[in-house]
Amino acid sequence: IIDKLDLPHNAIKYYEGLVRWHVFLQDWRGKSVRGMITPRLYLNRILIPHSNLTFSSHDNLHLSNKEFLSLLTQPKLFVGYWKAKRKRRQRRNATTSDKGGPNLWDEQ
Repeated sequence: IIDKLDLPHNAIKYYEGLVRWHVFLQDWRGKSVRGMITPRLYLNRILIPHSNLTFSSHDNLHLSNKEFLSLLTQPKLFVGYWKAKRKRRQRRNATTSDKGGPNLWDEQ
């Protein structure tokens, strides 16, 4: 969560259930995000098809409180939203590198 975790009462029930049944594992340690200590949630490895995979620092999703609320309360709609968001980001990155914008792989 990249901003303050502030869930309404109906979403807190979903959140607490997912944590209680160990779908998400909480980790309150770590750096603060934007000046706030926010929970980091890890998906339980038992739920991953290939549990011998190790996580890296790149295997994460940065969600705002509003996006996380949507994930909890309307998961099917959230999937469509997230796919569209990724496509827009990929298109934007492709156009930036095509237009001669900053390319991190070029030596300077």
